[in-house]
Amino acid sequence: MSPFVWPPQEPELCGALLVAAAAYTLYHHLGAAALWTRRAAAAGWSEDDAQELGVHAQRMSGALLLGLPALALGAWLPGGLSAHGFGLRAPGGAPELWLGVALLGALLLTILWTSAARPEQQAQYPQIRRRTWSRRTLLANAASWALYLAAYELFFRGLLLGALTPVLGAWGGISAVTLAYVLAHLPKELGECLACVPMGLVFGALALATGGALLPFALHLAIALTSGHFTRIRAAKSALTSAHGDQQESAVPVLAET
Repeated sequence: MSPFVWPPQEPELCGALLVAAAAYTLYHHLGAAALWTRRAAAAGWSEDDAQELGVHAQRMSGALLLGLPALALGAWLPGGLSAHGFGLRAPGGAPELWLGVALLGALLLTILWTSAARPEQQAQYPQIRRRTWSRRTLLANAASWALYLAAYELFFRGLLLGALTPVLGAWGGISAVTLAYVLAHLPKELGECLACVPMGLVFGALALATGGALLPFALHLAIALTSGHFTRIRAAKSALTSAHGDQQESAVPVLAET
């Protein structure tokens, strides 16, 4: 018997995976920050403004190109939106879950503070490379991170996890989505890619335990904002204690919030 049976046994899953692949490909290429930065620079924007615009444009591209397919496919797939990231329920064994989240948060704070001193980390974060950060910069950074990561979590821990779990089971679905999550981070440095393996498992388990992507989104947003903040602090301290003492020559934005 030919393995190529038509129609496929899981037509909704096949459709969801193929549309998700196309959506992420479009985001990766059309939403690249460098592309938007070059366009802004060509239009006469200053270097700092053009670079910041590129970061926000990339995040907004992700919010649209990942978020809209997650919404449309989530509504179309069996179970509807509540089964693809928009559900929310009190998990069984809730005290243990919240204790685990608290312990994970404490561990993550330690890891983020330590890794913020690494040159590899400072080369990538914060994504906005201004030397000084105004309140407007802080608010715009938080807002674009929130919009992007809401779509990102709905895409990975909503759409993909919700589509794969009925076929592969809970841990099979979590593992498959974690693979996709790691592959999406391959342009990042090695440490961040490896960290995506345990974090992907945690995010997936939290999504299934709570019936939606809200808790993974909140944790992911906290990590993104905290990582950037810690990196600015550590970069500023390194510049001040440098043997050369020349803060202006540092390639990393320093903490100077006004």
